[in-house]
Amino acid sequence: MTELLEAVAAANIVDLDKDDQCPFCHEEPKGHATDKPEKVDDKVTSKPGDLGCDTSSWRNAGTTKRRKGGSLPYTLARHHLISAMQCYARIRQLVRMGNMVGYDINNTNNGIGLPTTHWRLKYPEGAETKKYGDLDDPGGKRKVAFALMEELGGQWHVGHHAFDVVVPKTDADSWKEGGMDEQGEDDYPHETSYDVLIIARLFQLVKSIPRTLCEAPKRDENFKADMDAISAEIKDHLEKFNGKGGARPADSSPFFVSMRAYEYSGIADDLPNADLPSNNVSR
Repeated sequence: MTELLEAVAAANIVDLDKDDQCPFCHEEPKGHATDKPEKVDDKVTSKPGDLGCDTSSWRNAGTTKRRKGGSLPYTLARHHLISAMQCYARIRQLVRMGNMVGYDINNTNNGIGLPTTHWRLKYPEGAETKKYGDLDDPGGKRKVAFALMEELGGQWHVGHHAFDVVVPKTDADSWKEGGMDEQGEDDYPHETSYDVLIIARLFQLVKSIPRTLCEAPKRDENFKADMDAISAEIKDHLEKFNGKGGARPADSSPFFVSMRAYEYSGIADDLPNADLPSNNVSR
């Protein structure tokens, strides 16, 4: 994990030195399959409202509504499958490529709706009702999160995505692109996190894009298709959390948007070295 982030940081320094050049071919950013200069800045804006999220990962997608009343209310989190700021913005050259071809990280292919809480919502705890953040930890918060994940079949979207978890060696094909390709026992555990997994995929993508793509007539569509493929892979994993078609929450591995969702999946139950930070850290 550390090695990956250091490699990304080093690549960003190199790209900064080429700020006035095309991020693809490293020449003047003019005449690249268009008749005008291209924008090649590194600006990223997160606009969750543009994602057009639905509840496609939930068990009752057609009828699920935001619940304001009842003992376990919830609302909807508009989740970027590829995090705009925590992941995409971390890789400067990729962002400049995306801006040059008109890619929008807030496009509808990069969004999914997931159940979450809100500061106005309250939950029962003994004879009282409390805001989610004021519930006992881990007992009260875990109880609410687990109950709603059981009911809705969607990952609980509370807390940051950059927590560390352990995943079995059997998940190697999903995360080995990050450089972790050791040979060993099937259940040899490794640490990972949602954000780091995605950064690894994006970093591999930027290194694999042909330098001549900027000259291709369909370069816009090609770049967007590559980004959409990563979004689709992540969404496919998240939607397996719903239990449909024989899937299990554990089939979302290695993509978990919160430590609560990871705990609920049960994939660490048989890992003797499993580290669950939420046992000690409030989410």
